[in-house]
Amino acid sequence: MEEKRILPLKPFNSNCIKFILAFPDYYEYGLPNLAIQVLYRKLYKIRDVLPDRYYLYTDDSKEKDKILEYKIPLKEADIVGFSIPYEGVILNFIKILDICGIPYKASQRQENDPIIVCGGPVVNCNPLPIAPFGDIFILGEGEELIKDLVNLYKNHKKNGYFNKKNFLNCVSQLRGCYVPAVHGFHGYGLIKQTKPIDINQFPSHSIFISKNTIYGEETFSIELRRGCNQRCRFCYMGTRLRPARTLKESTFKDLVDIGLRYSRIIKLFYEGLDPEYVEQCLEYIRGKGGKVRIGSQRLDKLSERIIKIIGEAGQRKLTVAPETTERLRGVIGKQKIRNKDILKIVEISSNCGIPDFGLYFIIGLPFETIRDIDEIADFIMEVREKMNSLGNINGYLEIGLNMLYPKPWTPFQYACTILPNEAEGRLQYLISKLSKGGYKVVVSTDVVDEKVERKKESVYKNLIKIETTIGTL
Repeated sequence: MEEKRILPLKPFNSNCIKFILAFPDYYEYGLPNLAIQVLYRKLYKIRDVLPDRYYLYTDDSKEKDKILEYKIPLKEADIVGFSIPYEGVILNFIKILDICGIPYKASQRQENDPIIVCGGPVVNCNPLPIAPFGDIFILGEGEELIKDLVNLYKNHKKNGYFNKKNFLNCVSQLRGCYVPAVHGFHGYGLIKQTKPIDINQFPSHSIFISKNTIYGEETFSIELRRGCNQRCRFCYMGTRLRPARTLKESTFKDLVDIGLRYSRIIKLFYEGLDPEYVEQCLEYIRGKGGKVRIGSQRLDKLSERIIKIIGEAGQRKLTVAPETTERLRGVIGKQKIRNKDILKIVEISSNCGIPDFGLYFIIGLPFETIRDIDEIADFIMEVREKMNSLGNINGYLEIGLNMLYPKPWTPFQYACTILPNEAEGRLQYLISKLSKGGYKVVVSTDVVDEKVERKKESVYKNLIKIETTIGTL
C-alpha cells in the first residue's frame, strides 16, 4: 500500500508493547480517520511502545489476520484499540475479532489474549450494547488518557508476568474508563468522561497520506474545530462533545505549512464555524499554493465565497444536510434551513464549476409520516431538475440516506428506532417514486463517494445515486 508517512516506521522490537489501532472498515475508508492517526502519533512518542494499524481486509486476503506494517497476527498484540465512529461498523468490530482468532467475548479471553480497548463516538454515547466484547471503554477523548493506560500496562507486565484482573482493576480507577469486568453491565453508576483536551496542544491532522482512499488523491487533513455549538436534537456532537474548540490561527497555519510538504491538497473538518473565519483559512491555504477541500456543510454557515474557492480548487462535490422535510426540521432544531436556500446553493455550486451535489437525509425521525417521504422524494427531484436546468446533467446528485439511531444524552435519546424492515420499506418507496419520475437511480451500500478525480462524463445522465446502509443490517 503506497503511503507517505510523516513519522518513520519504528524498528520492530518484540520486547516493546505492541499497541495496535484498529479501524473496523477497509483501508480506503479507515485511513482518513483522524482519531487513529492522532493516537498513533501519541503512542509513537512513548518509549518501549510499538504502534501499528489494522484495517479490515477483503475475505479472500491471505493476510486478513495481520497488522498493516509489521505483518504479525493481530492476536499477538498486547493491546488492540478500536475506534468505533458510527453504528454501522459495530458488526465489523466483532468480525475482526473473529477472523483474527481473538475470542470475541471478553469473558472468554485468556491472559495471553490482547486487551481490547474501544473508543469513539458510539462508545462515548453508550458503551453498554457492546460491553461484552471489550475489556476497556474510553468515555471521552483519549489523547491524554492513552499514555496513562500504557504506563499502567507497563507496570503490570514486569518480568514477563501479567495479571489481567489486577490491571483492569487499576484501569477502572482512571477517569473516563468503563471496565465491564469491574463496573458490571447494568447500572454501573457515574463514570465521568475524560476532560476535554486543548486541541492546540494535541492538534488532529494526518500523519499517513495515500491516494488509495475514498478521496482518490493524496490529502492532508486538519481538524479545524472539534465539537459543535448548534445542538441539533438528534446529534451527539453538540451535546456530548463539548465545548466546541477551534484551532488558533498560528496553530492552523503551522499545520498547513507541514501538510504542504507532503500534499498539495488540504482538507478541513469543522462544524458550525462562522464563514468569515473559514474563508480566511481557505485563503491562507490557497495563498500558500495549496488546494482546499471541505466536507459536508451546514447551510447557514456556508458562503458564496467558500463555494467559489473550493470550486476554483477543483473540488468535485459540495454536500449539505437538509436531514428531512421543512416540517420536521422544526422538530430536530434546523428550522432555519429552507428548501429554497438549498436550491440557491445548488445554483451557486454549479455556476462555480462544482459538478456534483450531495444531500444527507435521515429517515425514521419522530413524527415522520409517509407524507415526509413523499416530500423528500419531491425535493430530491427538484434539486436534480435544478442541476439539469443549469446545464449540469452529467453531474451526480448523491443522496446519503440512513435511519435514525437515537443517541443517549440528546433530546431524542428515548425516541424509538424504526425496525430494519420498516426502514427498507421506506427506502424502496422513495426509490420507486424517484424512478417513476423518470430518473436513473443507482443504490450503493458503500459510503458516500468522495473521489475527486473521475471522468466528468458519466455512463448515466440525470443520475440520482443513493448511498445507504439500510438493507445491510
